Amino acid sequence: MKYILHHFILIISLSFLPTILKAQCETLSIPYNSSVQANGQFIYQGPQIFGLGWSKSSAMAYMVHGVHKSTQTEYTLILVQDMVTDNKEDLLYLDANIDSNYVHDPCLVLQRTDVLEKLSNQGIQIDQLGILHPTSVYAPFQFVLNTAPSSFTCAEDREVSALEYTLNFYEGDEYVKTIGSNIGGEEHLKILGYIKSPFEQRLAVIVETKMTSCGEDKAFADIAIYGCKVN
Repeated sequence: MKYILHHFILIISLSFLPTILKAQCETLSIPYNSSVQANGQFIYQGPQIFGLGWSKSSAMAYMVHGVHKSTQTEYTLILVQDMVTDNKEDLLYLDANIDSNYVHDPCLVLQRTDVLEKLSNQGIQIDQLGILHPTSVYAPFQFVLNTAPSSFTCAEDREVSALEYTLNFYEGDEYVKTIGSNIGGEEHLKILGYIKSPFEQRLAVIVETKMTSCGEDKAFADIAIYGCKVN
């Protein structure tokens, strides 16, 4: 009975999908599309990130679209991130090599029944995306990246230079707390902005990084998202 009820609710939700998607697609994309260059030469295209919605339990869903560097084929990853713990759950992985119904347009991805069902199971409301506030304009919530030289060890004890960063949260000019830290790259390290939850005073802060690896791909563009409670 529970199974039948769940699918009945899903069918009802699908009947309202065109209206929801029309509004959703107007504000869907997080403007992130990074690339790595060296000496003016293009090296690597970073992933694109698209917001998909929030849940009332402090989670945000988003889609990552990228290209495998080795095969040059496209992939799409649907993620839900708990903005309290910053833990991520891999909900669905779509690959152009193996999925005959593969799409990477977020509006078309949200028409897939398997995507909608997985988001519904996580309590994600796709009509509740929130608004991106870019850091290029003033906002009441401010963030500052503090950096320090660092390194990490690869195979055969080879040291690779890196940059350690901490992401600090301010209200006006007043420091409130540190909400994240990691290793990144100086060239591409910047805060893109934040998305506020439509359900509570919680933000998803988006940081662009250029990572360095030990393997064949020496440098690659990436993104980090940190949750931040503001009251």
